[in-house]
Amino acid sequence: MYKRQGLLSGTLPDLTIAQGMQYFVACLPMALGGLFSAIAQGRVAAASINLLAKKPDDWSKGMVLCITVEFYAILSLLASMLMLINISA
Repeated sequence: MYKRQGLLSGTLPDLTIAQGMQYFVACLPMALGGLFSAIAQGRVAAASINLLAKKPDDWSKGMVLCITVEFYAILSLLASMLMLINISA
């Protein structure tokens, strides 16, 4: 069993290399998923604004596409959080 990190109390426990790698790997889904999702969301949002300028009645299509891309970032956050909780338990 690993101790919780104790960041709020100001006392940080010593980590082994293996524990550090576990935290690193647990944060990778959010890092990579957030990066690729942010790039895709920028493109989708720009296209959505372009769609809104050309066809104001179709604003909901652009909004749904932006939400769809954001959902992947939320899934990445969930995956990272579940792995971090599993490490800390």
